[in-house]
Formats: sequence, structure tokens, C-alpha cells
Amino acid sequence: MKSFGDIVYTHVASILTCALTGVLLCLCPSTHASPIPGVGSSQVSQLLKNIVVSELGFRIGSPEQTYWTLKKDPAAPSGNTFLFFPTDSQQKSARFTVSVDKFSSSTAFDAYVKKWIKEYPYFGFEILKTQTMKISEAPCYLVDLVHRKQNKQLRQFVVVKKDFAVVMTCADEPAKFKETALHCADLVKHFQWTK
Repeated sequence: MKSFGDIVYTHVASILTCALTGVLLCLCPSTHASPIPGVGSSQVSQLLKNIVVSELGFRIGSPEQTYWTLKKDPAAPSGNTFLFFPTDSQQKSARFTVSVDKFSSSTAFDAYVKKWIKEYPYFGFEILKTQTMKISEAPCYLVDLVHRKQNKQLRQFVVVKKDFAVVMTCADEPAKFKETALHCADLVKHFQWTK
């Protein structure tokens, strides 16, 4: 049975990776979903060895990297959230999540990011750092966060194209986060737009 802290973290992480457009209890909207995740009409259509390839025009992961193992999140709506867990089963606290968030095409990237940045403190997160950067020539917004009561540290990478965002979240305990962040960076550097 999950502890209250694990349940709260799961819900908050899900909401944050959906950029807080869903309801607190993980009711993230999906308009490109197929009734069967992973088939031709779903947002994320292929799971290769440690690679997510999306019909929306992006891919992330590398078959050469061995630190992470890709698994579909069975609790995620319509297969639009995927989790990478450390291959070493002793590393139980680390995870890397890839989510897709659909939003209005009239929403500016800055407004989109600022809207959910304001929400983090309501969920107990302290913002450590924000910065803009590029990942494979794609504009990206990076947010470093810590939740001291739950002993969790997060780094989110948000890249936007047209009317959706790809939110990549690296998470671990603060004491282990520096090393985990390096392994997350190995995945993030393989993010690319394919269309």
C-alpha cells in the first residue's frame, strides 16, 4: 500500500507534468487519445527500446543508454505519460517522466509557463531556479524545484510546439539528485522534433 506522501507526490507530479491544466486528481485532458494506448491514433505511438516516438513529432531516449528502463504509466490517461526508471532496482527513488500537455494555440509560451510556475508553491514546492535554454535547437524552459516535506527534488524541461508542450520531469531525493540529474540529462539531450 502506498504511503500518503507517495500518493500526494504522484498526484502533484502528474499535475505538474501536465502543466497544471488538469484537475488535482490527475484528470489531465487528452484530445489526441486512442482508446488503446500505443496504437496508431494515440499521442505516443511507439515504444522502442528506451525510446518514445510520438505522432506529434518528437522523440526522446536512446537505445545506447542503459541507466534507464522505459515503462508505460498504467495510471496515465490515454498513454500520454511514460516513465523511465533506473535499471538498477536499488535506485527506487529516481524517475524520469515524459508527458504531453495540450493547450490553446492562442496561448503564448511565456504565459503558459508563467501560469503554472505560480502554482508550484501551492503544492509545497520551492522554486530553486528557472532558466530558458535550448534542447536540440528547440526552445526550452527549465525549472528546478524542491519539496522539502516530501524529500523530493525535481527538474522540469518544458518544450512547446504549436498547441502542445512536452514536459520532461527528472525526480529524486535531494541527496541523490545531483547524480540523477546527470542521468536525466543523458535522456534530455536525445530529445528532438521529428516533424
